[in-house]
Amino acid sequence: MSISLLASVAPNEQSGRALGTLQTGLIAGNLLGPLAGGILAEKMGYHHIFFLTGAFLCLAGLLILFFVHEEQKPAARAKQKNKVHWGMVKPLLPVFIASFVTNLGMMSIEPLATVYAKTIYHGMHLEFFAGLVVSITGIANLIGAPTLGRIGDKVGQKSVLAFALLMAALAFIPQALAGNMTTLLVGRFLLGLFIGGLVPSLNVLVKKLAPHEIQATIFGFNSSSLFLGNFVGPLIGSHVAAVWGIRSVFYVTMTILLINSIVIYFNRSLETNKSATRRVAS
Repeated sequence: MSISLLASVAPNEQSGRALGTLQTGLIAGNLLGPLAGGILAEKMGYHHIFFLTGAFLCLAGLLILFFVHEEQKPAARAKQKNKVHWGMVKPLLPVFIASFVTNLGMMSIEPLATVYAKTIYHGMHLEFFAGLVVSITGIANLIGAPTLGRIGDKVGQKSVLAFALLMAALAFIPQALAGNMTTLLVGRFLLGLFIGGLVPSLNVLVKKLAPHEIQATIFGFNSSSLFLGNFVGPLIGSHVAAVWGIRSVFYVTMTILLINSIVIYFNRSLETNKSATRRVAS
């Protein structure tokens, strides 16, 4: 709902930047939350962390309630109730597939990243570097999400999406060939840099291509596609690793992302100019 709400109040010409900034906040929370929770748990005890987390959630809800304003059109919503049909959803299937593939690509290797790191590095501070292999993609996301979001506002989200998928796929090559920790970290950073720009671009495409009266529903479908990728990715990655080895997971995921990049690039239904938007809406 946070994505749908922001998309409803952000101007079209700034939607990439706005959704990229939102993605940055989500990633920053995921990075800082466990760290802050661990530190506070040592100081306050686990019992108090639940109350503190609840207080933060209440504060966030109050901020939204009192400081975020959206245009209310109850009559229009009532008229459009139960009007969602296949013709409205079908043009956005490439977006849903891209969302699924994006998270599938990230999560296929994510559970195996620390194990893989330990196979190529045997020096000091092993646990630290194994954790860094996972967290460095999140750090790169903080840079990639708002940057590619702003670029998408200027050149078009479809172009940014195809480019980011291509570069994310190529970022798996140094990871697959890594013989030392430095090469692996560089590959993981590049992956995070371009993956960070995918989700905002996908959300902007939903905002611009989905009929306004069912935007929240379409954002729900897109979020479901992302979560499905979270579910399927580790299953595929672990199966491929068990049969052919961990390095083969990089090549399989890279191939999937490359195919999706080509499909997105040549898919004319994802053009977000005015005429395409009117065509999809009708």
